[in-house]
Amino acid sequence: MQVFITLVILALILLAFVFLKLRKRGLSKGDRKKVLKMWRRLDEIEDRARRVLEADSIFDKALGMLGYTGSIADKLKAAGPRIENLNSVWSAHKLRNQIAHEPGMQVSNSASDRALSVFKKAIDSL
Repeated sequence: MQVFITLVILALILLAFVFLKLRKRGLSKGDRKKVLKMWRRLDEIEDRARRVLEADSIFDKALGMLGYTGSIADKLKAAGPRIENLNSVWSAHKLRNQIAHEPGMQVSNSASDRALSVFKKAIDSL
């Protein structure tokens, strides 16, 4: 009986290890192409605020492609260790929330460019 329990525990540890390894892999080649195609479409958007909203959405989709679920906040918490510029991503996401939830929010060129750069770097790190 002890041997059986030991084997079950070892199997669970092995499954957990495999799951964690798979989760640490980056985007598949096909998913990376999809994300980069979406990213290139940002150049067609003239409105700075809208570009930030779209960049946040693309990043959210990329996290979803990696198997993270829930809101983008949930995904960021779960994926945090693999995102090297995590604090900057949170700041860019906060800007997105301000744009989405504060009527009349104006976004400067520098704030928009900074947020886009942060999201792009985070996507590249996936």
